[in-house]
Amino acid sequence: MKRVSKERKEAILAKMMPPHNMSVPALAEETGISAKTLYNWRQVAKRKGCVEQGDNAIYTSPKFSWKV
Repeated sequence: MKRVSKERKEAILAKMMPPHNMSVPALAEETGISAKTLYNWRQVAKRKGCVEQGDNAIYTSPKFSWKV
């Protein structure tokens, strides 16, 4: 199993959020990382408050501190 750097992981997670809103299958194809792994990363990020979904999403992580 390969390890992904924290910076690359954050960049990939950022592509899942606005304004990019890339789908997990598209990111899996682009990055070569399995969709299962990407779904897991997104789920963990949501639990940590880094990713929220909805019309009035607020990103609470300092890295993602903007309001949509």
